[in-house]
Amino acid sequence: CGMFAWAGSATTPGGLYRLRATGQPMHLPAELQATMSGLKLVFTEPLDAASVNPENIHVKTWGLKRTANYGSEHYDEKELVIRGTSLSNDGKTLSVDVDALQPTWCMEINYLLRSVDERIIEGTIHNTIHQLSE
Repeated sequence: CGMFAWAGSATTPGGLYRLRATGQPMHLPAELQATMSGLKLVFTEPLDAASVNPENIHVKTWGLKRTANYGSEHYDEKELVIRGTSLSNDGKTLSVDVDALQPTWCMEINYLLRSVDERIIEGTIHNTIHQLSE
């Protein structure tokens, strides 16, 4: 399910979504892992290796200021440097070598890739990193 509501800059409301199995490829990210060397994104179907390059992935982080007031501006917003990318042998795990990755309250990952069947795979992931794994 996905949810994005009043606490961001989305132009449409968030919601809960139902995915119905049709037997067709979904082309969705199914797992995200933050490590000392970067990010690992596992997709439901194989990616086209030619589309896996740093220009197709953008990562930014920011902090929030906790106060008695409602809401917060973005503080210390940074576009992270993508040093490189690689793809697993099965084509499903995308490794993104990110410079200076650290725990953060707010992260946004934008990607524009292709599947091996030439479908465009475009998306945005919002997440928090509490701790980096080895």
